[in-house]
Amino acid sequence: MKANLDRFGGKGVEVKQRDIPFIANPYENADCNEINHAYIASRTSVKNNNFGVLPKIRLIEVDNYQGIIKITADYSSKIQWLNGGEVVQTKYSTVCGRFATEFKVEKIPFKYVMFKLIGDHGHIVSEPFRLSKIS
Repeated sequence: MKANLDRFGGKGVEVKQRDIPFIANPYENADCNEINHAYIASRTSVKNNNFGVLPKIRLIEVDNYQGIIKITADYSSKIQWLNGGEVVQTKYSTVCGRFATEFKVEKIPFKYVMFKLIGDHGHIVSEPFRLSKIS
């Protein structure tokens, strides 16, 4: 989409074009309680290494205007963003308790990304967030 600012007194103003794909959120219609219980069992890969507490998702938010996926979780010390089984970004929690992070999809060449929340007692792998070009 191109902005024509001439009509609004912006003649000669150059607008930077951004390459932000549309993000399809596989969890758009689920609440966090569903994601962390029955929903996770059927639609998310869960690995529990022992009898401790798995990472718990508090919020999944997609901002298609800015091209950002935001995740808030408990009992997680690390998040890995994946594409095709390869780690494309890793972030660590520096504070005990709640872990809030985001991933920017601007200018990335992938068709999807997934996240893996890692805690002391296991991990949770999300479904793919599909990325598509907006024309």
